[in-house]
Amino acid sequence: MRIGIIGTNFISDWLVAASAKVSQVEITAVQSRTRERGEEFAARHGIGVVHTDLDTMLADSGLDAVYVASPNAVHAEQCLAALSAGKDVLCEKTLGVDAAECATILDAAVQHGRVVLEEVRPLFDPAWQVISENLSLVGEVRRVSFEKGQYSSRYDKFRAGTIENAFRPELGNSALADIGVYSLQPAIDLFGAPKSATATSIRLHNGFDAAGTLLLSYDDFLVECGYSKISTSARPSVIEGERGSILIDSVAEPARVEFLGRDGEHRLLLDGPPRKAQDNLHHALEVFAELCAERRVEHRWREVTIRSRELMDLTPLLPST
Repeated sequence: MRIGIIGTNFISDWLVAASAKVSQVEITAVQSRTRERGEEFAARHGIGVVHTDLDTMLADSGLDAVYVASPNAVHAEQCLAALSAGKDVLCEKTLGVDAAECATILDAAVQHGRVVLEEVRPLFDPAWQVISENLSLVGEVRRVSFEKGQYSSRYDKFRAGTIENAFRPELGNSALADIGVYSLQPAIDLFGAPKSATATSIRLHNGFDAAGTLLLSYDDFLVECGYSKISTSARPSVIEGERGSILIDSVAEPARVEFLGRDGEHRLLLDGPPRKAQDNLHHALEVFAELCAERRVEHRWREVTIRSRELMDLTPLLPST
């Protein structure tokens, strides 16, 4: 499966590295707004074709799919163009800037008979399968706290007066879209859509959503999804039930998962070395390749994308004034 990359940021670097672990895919082209940056990226990774025009890239019959790693604000435009050109699409989170955009893209995928998959790394990590399979250990679930706090390397520049794209809400960016999805989407994948939800957030002086919490209410339990780009969380995530709790060291890169029973039982469900953000990206590539090979256009992660984005819309990109 031959994939072209749209965008040359660090996540594109991660994808190329991840592709080396997936025999079904090959990165054969890259598109960048500038020839110089595109050629530098291609030379660094041994990619043979560089495009500066997206339409030209999408017209290439040698490409089967694209990975969209551009700013969130242009995801919809680029995904729709790729689908119209007959390409399958793996898109960096978030798929769209709101639920309406996500629905438009996913509907277009069905119309064109192509696969669209939002790349939210933990959803495809086998560690979450381990968590799902052992969920019954806790008994009746009562309270869940999923948390991802990561002090942004760009925040110091923001504090010094330089606002980079990652902190610009007008480009479709927010801490919820960048970091919060890692706590929210696993919750929706495990428990489904909640009956109701509330959201609160901390805004910086330019209106950027920098940290916050989504509280999801189910029939008989609550799920708290916390996130931050202005602080780093040192707490594990927890699924609490009447018979015990499952502790997860990191919702985004789970490496250690353990069960602590109310009666003193302790079970180590997963025990691996600490992982970096790029360490589980290849799982998303594997799932994407499998979906494309089987032409599974209407897969279960479509629902996770839509329901999660609906909840994310409770915290608008630009607050009303």
